[in-house]
Amino acid sequence: MLEKKIQCKFIILMEHINDIYSRAVRTPAGKAMFQMMGVFAEFERPITQERVNAGLARARSEGKRLGRPQIAPELEARIRKALAIPGRAGVRVIAKRFGVDPGTEERISRPFEGASAIAV
Repeated sequence: MLEKKIQCKFIILMEHINDIYSRAVRTPAGKAMFQMMGVFAEFERPITQERVNAGLARARSEGKRLGRPQIAPELEARIRKALAIPGRAGVRVIAKRFGVDPGTEERISRPFEGASAIAV
């Protein structure tokens, strides 16, 4: 078996950044540069949020359905019937029997009552 020796350097990035930072903030120009980087980082977050919200609004205006697809009403009725049986099997067993995720079965067994929630 051939062995090949290679040379490589191991650089710990945080130490490198700290070293650059400590050198840069010694000068007024370095301080200004790091402050500008902070300003642009803060600016980027709301711009990204605006783009995401604009994309969602456009999708809604085009009539696209957002979120997870709903299961068939007949399947949901069969799951509700299985849940109503006294001494029934567990959530995972019922979910596996009907070929749905346990979270879907859990949602059907305990529906969200959003009407009573107070929006803040």
